[in-house]
Amino acid sequence: GPSRVLLRLHRRILWAAGAAAVAAIVCMIAVAILADRAVADLAGTGCTLSSLTEACFQPARNYTDRMLGLSRLLGYAGLALIALPTLVGAFVAGPMTAREWEAGSIKLSWTQSAPPSAWLTARLAVLAVPVVGGIVVLSAVLTWSRSRLAYPFPAL
Repeated sequence: GPSRVLLRLHRRILWAAGAAAVAAIVCMIAVAILADRAVADLAGTGCTLSSLTEACFQPARNYTDRMLGLSRLLGYAGLALIALPTLVGAFVAGPMTAREWEAGSIKLSWTQSAPPSAWLTARLAVLAVPVVGGIVVLSAVLTWSRSRLAYPFPAL
């Protein structure tokens, strides 16, 4: 039906979007691992953030700098996740639907066995299902990664 045709027509974009989602997941997991390493490095020095000895000032600063940088990365990932539905909507409104109206191929699509409502439903569902699923997975990984940057800082 129309869904299969759309998947075949836009397979490169869908594969690229899937690869970008996997890359984002890998980056968020890497941030969580780096946060765990920062906690272990601070704990390995025997210092805490509230230590008053001069030898602990630099390890505490290094720790807070690393955690702040990682927190910023996850903040940008969260902003990108907020913008993702808008970008997908622009892609659906532009290249996926307007191109057929412009080229006149929509008349051919509507003369096939599927009614116009099925054509529009297929257009919207082909991207809505993977986008919603991807956003759910990306949100879960982002939430998990943010939990690795737990505040208050350890060893207070």
